[in-house]
Amino acid sequence: MLILLSLFSGLSAQIKKSYPELELYNKTLSIEQKEAYKKAFEEYKNNILANSLPVVYKKKKAIAARTLSQEFTESLWGDSINYSSAFGLALELENLLDNIAEEEYPDKRFDYFQLGEAYYLFNDFHKSINILKKVISEHPPRSFTDCTNLNARRIIGICYAELEQMDISDYYLCSILESPDLILDRPVYNAYALSYLATNAMIRGKYTKALILNDAILPFFRNHSDYGHLAGMFHSRFKCYLVTGDIYRAGIAADSILYYADRDTYHPQKRHKMAFSALLHYNAAIGNAIGTEAYSDSLVHVYEQEALEYTSQYIADARQEKSEHDAEEAQEKAEIYRRNMITGIIISILIILFAGYTIIQYRRLRTAYRALAEKSRLWAEQINNDYKLDIEKISEKSPPEEINIMQLIHNYIIIEKHYLDTELTLEKLAKDLTINRSYLSSSINNITGKNFNSYVNEYRIASAIHMMDNPNKDFNSIDDIYIACGFNSKRSFYYSFKKITGITPGEYRDNLTKK
Repeated sequence: MLILLSLFSGLSAQIKKSYPELELYNKTLSIEQKEAYKKAFEEYKNNILANSLPVVYKKKKAIAARTLSQEFTESLWGDSINYSSAFGLALELENLLDNIAEEEYPDKRFDYFQLGEAYYLFNDFHKSINILKKVISEHPPRSFTDCTNLNARRIIGICYAELEQMDISDYYLCSILESPDLILDRPVYNAYALSYLATNAMIRGKYTKALILNDAILPFFRNHSDYGHLAGMFHSRFKCYLVTGDIYRAGIAADSILYYADRDTYHPQKRHKMAFSALLHYNAAIGNAIGTEAYSDSLVHVYEQEALEYTSQYIADARQEKSEHDAEEAQEKAEIYRRNMITGIIISILIILFAGYTIIQYRRLRTAYRALAEKSRLWAEQINNDYKLDIEKISEKSPPEEINIMQLIHNYIIIEKHYLDTELTLEKLAKDLTINRSYLSSSINNITGKNFNSYVNEYRIASAIHMMDNPNKDFNSIDDIYIACGFNSKRSFYYSFKKITGITPGEYRDNLTKK
């Protein structure tokens, strides 16, 4: 494996070019920085006994926070994992942390970080960012082992990248390199930051820059045991090589991803998803149909595993449970108050009036949802029944060559139902039709007024609606449906469904079946 990895060295060494991110990282490698870290580390080792003494909390809120934190950690990572319970505890812990001072509870920022990290792992990126921003501090860390500030900046950077807000992501990652925090494993955090900046460059299509930044810290991580991160780094390299046509190195990178993914214990589903996706695309690129099919099956399997384990539904369930619990407590307090106050009758009347108003509003909203569901059903029925491209409507305003190309596109995507393929892309379409990618994109835009993704997703959503309407119930869950109709992620399926129909898949199904 080390022989294979060595093949990646030297690409950027031939390219004499620097980048601001690389310059920031190189500053962290200065003799002054290394000496300062070495001195701090020696002091830490000399005082490790004192640093390891447990903190004893005496105030009620601090004790409650520590207890909740331990229960949350046990539910999320311990021997008796219960994700729904964990996120129920997370809501309680967050509320408690919001109302306690750091002076009273010094572990406040650390517990915030644990919450933010959990929401990140379960794909609630907005919630993760909101919590982790409470962790960020410009003050010195409270101890040599206090890594919360840099850890928070790291995950915030990743979350913004997941949300495709790359400039903000770069800002937080660069802030790690600029931070004066002198903490345990500081060189590792610097390397993390540059690694994620390399991935961001790859996402932006700056492949040379991505490889140069990646090369700068690859030897560092090869000497560490963070297998999951190494898998992510090689995934970034794989994409760079594949897009730039270096199939040989792309193949080695794909094998490296799988090698490290098999050894990762932090987020194995995510890393295997990277590995199988890379191997699928690599085998497709070299024309290995058997390998392509095998890794396609593996990718579907790991998506199913991830959907079962790392699903945001646990978060939604916890929020719903807390909401119901809060509502019950409020009702009990209202009842006690009503019985002990002379104005109980007046309060009861107001409650009844409010309830009546709420029911009316609810019914109006329900009617509106049902109307949207029916409108969506009729639209999908029309889409599913009308597979013919209406040449007469478009012939007057479009050149014949564009019409011919659009006919080929329509036949391939709609008639042959390639829109159900989760791996369908404009590049794949261009390759299969042997037509320039730009011509395909231009024809679709000019004739349909839509881009490629919008054009394909309309048929996918129509297909999803048809599946939900199917009385035979071949598809029992939304998870079954979104993969079957061609989407490769639940998030993109929900986004497209809401954008086209105005309601979510769950709202459509509820208002269709409960008439």
